Amino acid sequence: GARAAAGQALADRLKKGDDRIVMRATIEAMGALRYEEGVTILVATLDHPNVEMSNLAMMSLYHITGERLTRKEQWLQWYQVSYPKWRDRPRTR
Repeated sequence: GARAAAGQALADRLKKGDDRIVMRATIEAMGALRYEEGVTILVATLDHPNVEMSNLAMMSLYHITGERLTRKEQWLQWYQVSYPKWRDRPRTR
């Protein structure tokens, strides 16, 4: 419950995208929290004009998904092809 609420608050804050320092902390926190529902917004952040934000998004995506992808194009391909299956996978808690 707390992870979902915190993750949603981070995702909402990231959508505002108006302050670089806040964005950096938000992206990193989503990865540290391993907020799976944040994958979509992090993939969208790959298109951010600031390369640092895009790189941070890739690092957070790695922390969340375990996928070791290093280029935006690889993440977009993964998102299009593999994300639906990854999202719907059985989870152990």
